Amino acid sequence: LAGTGKSTIARTVARRYHDWQRLAASFFFLRGGSNVSYAGKFVTSIAVQLAHSVPASRQHISDTIAKHSDIVSKALRDQWQHLVCSPLSKLHELEAGPETYVVVVDALDECESDNNIRIIVRLLAEARSSLTGVWLRVLLTSRPVVPIRHEFGQMADTEHKDVVLHDISPSIVDHDIELFLEDKLQSIGRERCLRAGWPGAEIIVRLVQSASGLFIWADTACRYIRDGKRFAAKRLEKILSADGNTVAAPEEHLNQIYVTVLKSSLSANYTDEER
Repeated sequence: LAGTGKSTIARTVARRYHDWQRLAASFFFLRGGSNVSYAGKFVTSIAVQLAHSVPASRQHISDTIAKHSDIVSKALRDQWQHLVCSPLSKLHELEAGPETYVVVVDALDECESDNNIRIIVRLLAEARSSLTGVWLRVLLTSRPVVPIRHEFGQMADTEHKDVVLHDISPSIVDHDIELFLEDKLQSIGRERCLRAGWPGAEIIVRLVQSASGLFIWADTACRYIRDGKRFAAKRLEKILSADGNTVAAPEEHLNQIYVTVLKSSLSANYTDEER
C-alpha cells in the first residue's frame, strides 16, 4: 500500500546526511515524472551530485567526461563504471580509514523498466562491496515488486538489511504519526496565532485514527490545513467533519481526504469568507 512513509523516511535520511556532509547522492524516482522515472538519468544525476558532495572525485569525473564525450548514450552499467565507480575507486584511503557516504534511492519500483530496476540494484550492491577508498552505504526504498525481490534474493543476508514497514507494530506507527501531527499542527498554530495548545490532544487522537497508519494521509492533511492560511482552523474542522467513519479501510480515508482537498481547490467550493 502506498503512503506508509517510505519516501518520508528517504527524504529525512537524505536531508540529515546532507547536513552532516555525508550524503553522496540521492535520486527519487517518480512514475510518469519524465526524467525521474527514467533510469537513463539516474547515473548522470548521481555523478553530478558526487562531484559536489565528494570534492576529491570531481576531477576524475571531469576527466571521464572529457575522455568519453558520448557517455550519456552508453549502457547503464558502462555509465556507472565510468562516472561513479572509477572516480571513487581512485580516491585514496585516509589514515583514519575510508570515509563513509550514503546514497539514497527512493521508489525504485517506479522506474520505467523492470530490467533497469534489476541493473540498478546490482550496481548499488557491487559499488557497496567493491570500493575501498570510500565506504558506500545505500538506503533503497520500494514496494516489494518482483524484480527487486529477485535481486535481493540473490544477495547474502549479510549484504543487506530489510525493513518491511507493514510488519512494524501499528501502535509504533500511530505513535510516529501522532508526533508528526503534533509537530506540524502546533507549528501551523503558532504561524496563525491560534490558541496555545491548538488543536489539542483529543483532535490529534481523532486525526491519528483517520490516518489509519498512512503517513501520506497525515502529510496531506497538514499541507491542506497550512495552505488555508488564516482559515487553517476551519480547514481542520472540514477534515474532521468529512472523515467521520473511523473504521473504514485506510484507502477509503485516503480517498476521502483527497476529495476534500480537490473540492476546496475549486473556487466554486470556497466559503463566502474565503472568497
